[in-house]
Amino acid sequence: MLWDVSKLIFENYGEKSTLSKEELSSPDDRKFPIKYPREFENRVNWEDVNELMAAKIAVLLKT
Repeated sequence: MLWDVSKLIFENYGEKSTLSKEELSSPDDRKFPIKYPREFENRVNWEDVNELMAAKIAVLLKT
């Protein structure tokens, strides 16, 4: 399902974590956390595949 995200607001998540995070807030006050993947020189950690895909989507939403 696709929906208009143009009115969502990016917010700093503000918690300590191994993955950097932001949060999208919708006009009706729903929260959507976004996690960004850890950087690895030669590989992607398989545990971070979902975060990697979400990060790519987050970058597209931010631009």
